[in-house]
Amino acid sequence: VEGIINGVNWKKIGVDKAVGAYSMKDAISKFDDDSFDIALLDIQMPFGSGIELAEWIKKKNSQTEIIFLTSHAEFEYAQKAIKLACFDYLIQPVDYGELEGCVLRAVKRVNEGRMAKNLIESGEQWNRSLDDMTEIFWRESILGTSEADDMRRRAKGLGILLKENFSYLPVLLIHQLKDATALD
Repeated sequence: VEGIINGVNWKKIGVDKAVGAYSMKDAISKFDDDSFDIALLDIQMPFGSGIELAEWIKKKNSQTEIIFLTSHAEFEYAQKAIKLACFDYLIQPVDYGELEGCVLRAVKRVNEGRMAKNLIESGEQWNRSLDDMTEIFWRESILGTSEADDMRRRAKGLGILLKENFSYLPVLLIHQLKDATALD
C-alpha cells in the first residue's frame, strides 16, 4: 500500500489525495468518513475480499470507479469485477506508469460524469426558470403591463410563437375544486 501511495505521482494525474487502507474494515471506515472517486483494491484483503468491498462501495456510491490491482489472474475474479462494472483489472506486477495511465483514465471518467451531472442539473434549473418566466409573461399579458413590441420580443425568447400582424387576447380560466370537507 505504501509503495503505491509513494510511487505514483498522484498530482500529475489529477488526484488530490491518496489514502491507504489495510483491511476491508479500515477501508469501510474511511468510506464512512469521506467520499472517494476512485478505489484501488486487491482481491485478497484482511477481514474480507476486494470483491466484497467493491460490492459494498457500489451500494454506497455507485459513482466510485473501482480498479482492481491484484496478483490473481484467475478469470473468475475478473468476471466478478466485470459484473460489478469495475473500471479496470490490472495484474501485478504493474509498473507505476501503467497504473498512472489507468488512474488517469478513471479520473477522466469521473470528471466526465460530473460534467454530465452538472449539465443535467443546469438543464433542469433552466426548465424551472423557463416555466417561471412563461408564467410571468402570461400574467403580464393578462394584466396589460407591457407594450406589444416588448411582449413579442419576450415571447420569442421564451419559445412562444406570436405571429406578426395578429392580435392576441389572453384569457384567464380559473377552475376551483370544492373542498370535500366543506360539503359536509
